[in-house]
Formats: sequence, C-alpha cells, structure tokens
Amino acid sequence: MKEQNAVKRTLNQTQQTSTKRVKLENGASKEVKINTPETSSTKIEKKKGKEGGRKITCYNCHTDTTPLWRRTPDRLHSLCNACGLYYKQYKTHRPLNLQ
Repeated sequence: MKEQNAVKRTLNQTQQTSTKRVKLENGASKEVKINTPETSSTKIEKKKGKEGGRKITCYNCHTDTTPLWRRTPDRLHSLCNACGLYYKQYKTHRPLNLQ
C-alpha cells in the first residue's frame, strides 16, 4: 500500500494535468483531461538528438538547409529540394548561378 502511494506521488510530480475542450460529432463540447510533462526538457532532449545526426549537404550547391532532401537517380548523393527538382525535370545538375 505504501509503495503504491509512493508511485502515485512520483507520477504526480512528473506529470501535470491540463484540460482541453473538445467538440463532439453531435455539436456538444466536453472537457478532457490531458496529462502533460511538467517541463519541456523532453522537447529539448529530442532536439539535441536530431542535431547529433549526420550532416547532409547538397551534392550540387553544397547547402545544408532545405525543406526536403532528395536523392540522385543512382541513390549515391543527396540533393536539396531545388536541385533535386531541377535534376528530375532537365536530367542535368542545376547551374549554380540560378541560386
């Protein structure tokens, strides 16, 4: 019994309950309890994990930021979105003066 209370207390310390109003199909609304972490440290830890990955650069223009990474048809090199779309359409690498 004491162990169960101790477990409940530790769970209560790590999570915070918030309420959210949800609309139902029939048009009524209902409050729903949501358990959320007390701090945003888990989000920070996830971001650190992403940064530790491999650094991708475009094979053609050497940029390291793009909304979508693409591959060359032989799948050997990574291309940024702009260079990948250009290559797909014209079957040649995008000229660097188009940037």
